[in-house]
Amino acid sequence: MWQFYLDVTKFALAFYVVSLIFMSSFFAALVFGVLGTCIGLIGFNQFHKNEYYTYHNLGYTKKRLIAVTWLFNLLLCLPLMGLGTLLGMFF
Repeated sequence: MWQFYLDVTKFALAFYVVSLIFMSSFFAALVFGVLGTCIGLIGFNQFHKNEYYTYHNLGYTKKRLIAVTWLFNLLLCLPLMGLGTLLGMFF
């Protein structure tokens, strides 16, 4: 399950870095938490789609994998928003 999370999140973090160009770090972290998993799933489906069979054989449903990944990314966006706010105070 952690491998799925890492594969999806690497695409979501790339989206976060690109979104930093267009918006403040606070809002980019918020977009990462809400939409990052969707963007990560698009990347995962494009490059690692066959791995769903492996997770299914291990007993993980696609719905559970996506829900847990979205929850972890939502929790990860909180420190990113705090870090963005802290850096915004200094720069």
